[in-house]
Amino acid sequence: MEKLKVLVVDHSVVNRKNITDIVNATNFGLVVRSASSGQIALEWLEQIQFDVILMDVYVVKEIGLAQIQLLKTTYRDTEIIIMSDKDSESANITLEAMNRGALDFILRSNEKNATLIAQNVKNELEAIFTQIKVRQFLPPSKIDFDEMPVEVKTKDKRKFSGDIDLVLIASSTGGPVALEMICEQFPEDFTKPVLIVQHMPPEFTEVLATAINKKCHASVSEAKVGMQIKPKHVMVAPGGFHMVLEEGMGKMVAIQLLDTPYVNGVKPSADVLFESVAKVYKGRNILAVVLTGMGNDGTRGIRVLKEACNCYCLTQSEKTCVVYGMPKCVYEAGLSDEVVHLKDMAYRMYQLAHNKG
Repeated sequence: MEKLKVLVVDHSVVNRKNITDIVNATNFGLVVRSASSGQIALEWLEQIQFDVILMDVYVVKEIGLAQIQLLKTTYRDTEIIIMSDKDSESANITLEAMNRGALDFILRSNEKNATLIAQNVKNELEAIFTQIKVRQFLPPSKIDFDEMPVEVKTKDKRKFSGDIDLVLIASSTGGPVALEMICEQFPEDFTKPVLIVQHMPPEFTEVLATAINKKCHASVSEAKVGMQIKPKHVMVAPGGFHMVLEEGMGKMVAIQLLDTPYVNGVKPSADVLFESVAKVYKGRNILAVVLTGMGNDGTRGIRVLKEACNCYCLTQSEKTCVVYGMPKCVYEAGLSDEVVHLKDMAYRMYQLAHNKG
């Protein structure tokens, strides 16, 4: 199978060499050119059709975020992946680059073991490259979403009635942009508590929560130990911890954070949160939403929620996903009650959460 043509852009010659070796060691990528600046990268783009640009976060800062948006407009079939650091400035730039069209990011590690760093980065790139190859070469879904209404029916559509007690959202690749869109569209009278699991490392989840808070009528924050579940409050699971619920005095439900092993290769994990909700909210009304992302995190948790609670599940449509992995797994397991386009997700959540349809 032909490998993806990759352009590496980094100011450091050492970094360019290291990432080139890692990309070439993957099954799906081959670095055909590298550049030490944004200007040189733009010159290469005029000469060669690349499938992927791996761009250092400081190059993004150099050329400006508007240039990322312009690149995606000009080279629609070229995916941009940001090589980022763990500090808050890098997190801010990276998330804004994703809002402007970058597909995903990989995180540089402070790990001193060079072999381990290389293996971790290779694993991340393998996963991203695989999804890009799938999107390029697999035939489109048999479902024609253009012909379907806002509310897309699944095989076993069922009616749901009763006010929602809690809203759960799971997302991964493409999730930050989707989450901002949904939360920004919530009307002022959307009052249900919302818990979000977005697969991101520490630093990034706090930046994401802050960014969404500026656009949302509800209060949005990164979850902390002891925070109570309350109306009109959206909480984002912090990177590097599993978020769970715990019932305390007076039946008040509060957040707990667990520094336990990765689940489904991620931490935080939607499955961990969903399973804890199934115990604390047993028999109550839960709205679960699974958005764009790689892997199958959330599927097991949705099954447990449906067994223990009155759980209604929305999954994002394939057409509007950056990566149709997590929603697809839920749908194919027969656990999705509706498939909904991203642009319609907030309205449909509002309808269900407030018993309006």
